[in-house]
Order: sequence, then structure tokens, then C-alpha cells
Amino acid sequence: MEAVLKLLSVGLDYFKDTWNVFDFSILIITMGSTIVTLIAGSDKASITSIVRVFRLFRVFRLINRA
Repeated sequence: MEAVLKLLSVGLDYFKDTWNVFDFSILIITMGSTIVTLIAGSDKASITSIVRVFRLFRVFRLINRA
């Protein structure tokens, strides 16, 4: 939801900030892995687990801003 609101308000300038690009990439990868898990069943659950680790890197964004 955050990415959609930022895209609507800022437009394509959203992608000029590297942290926004990082967040957007994690969002797309997470959505893709969730769809794969739903379609393929629990056999592909490890893909989702691996992608969730990358979401932890968002903490670095918070630290950077602090």
C-alpha cells in the first residue's frame, strides 16, 4: 500500500531513491513467491522463507534514517 501511495503522489520520481527501489523489489519478489507458493502448494514454501529473510534488510533503511 505504501508503494502505491508513493507512486501516486510522487510519480516516477519514486524510483530515484535507492531505498524506494529496494522496497519495491522486495515487495515484487515477496508477492511473486507468495503466488508461487499458493499455486504450487507447500512444496515451494522454502522460496517464500528465503525471500522473507531479504525483508529484514528493510531494518537497515530505518537505521539509515535514524
